[in-house]
Amino acid sequence: MSRVLPDPTVLDSVRAWLLAQARAWRAEHAPDMAAVSCWRARFLATIAAAGPVPALGSPAWVALPDTDPRKTAAAVGPAVAYLIDNTQAVIESRLRGELAAIDHAVVARIRTASWDLSGAQDWRHAAHCPSHADLVRRRSQAVCVRCGAEHGFTDTHCPGCGRGGTPEQIRAEATASWTTPTVPHRRVA
Repeated sequence: MSRVLPDPTVLDSVRAWLLAQARAWRAEHAPDMAAVSCWRARFLATIAAAGPVPALGSPAWVALPDTDPRKTAAAVGPAVAYLIDNTQAVIESRLRGELAAIDHAVVARIRTASWDLSGAQDWRHAAHCPSHADLVRRRSQAVCVRCGAEHGFTDTHCPGCGRGGTPEQIRAEATASWTTPTVPHRRVA
């Protein structure tokens, strides 16, 4: 383990240092499960000659004297099981399983909420919306301001009232309508 501390103002270096310290500690203090299993097998083989090993905490186990090796042998099985259950790999696997269960529960809740929301909405109005074909047709049609008749954008004149023409003709017509009074002026005498 490194005795040199990182610069505390640089968070990335502090995180890297802490991870390295944790890895080094785990490597130094991690039990050798193969060695533990071999020792357990040898220990239980030597105890087998002394007689049956009672279950830990049972009345037969309590009745054994503290110096009896069978009393210790009854505690070896649960101790090794506890050691195996608390290794890094088992903890990571258990945590992965718990997180996956939480993820599945969240997805299920979101799916249920989505169904509830879609069930609460009246989707019948969607049938009254214009279809894609209607939108395409509308985009290719123009409506005459004067008579309200629909005609294609490429048509130069409205088929209903004849209004239209080239942009120059439309401009000339508009200019003439602005300069020509529609109501005759009355002369004041």
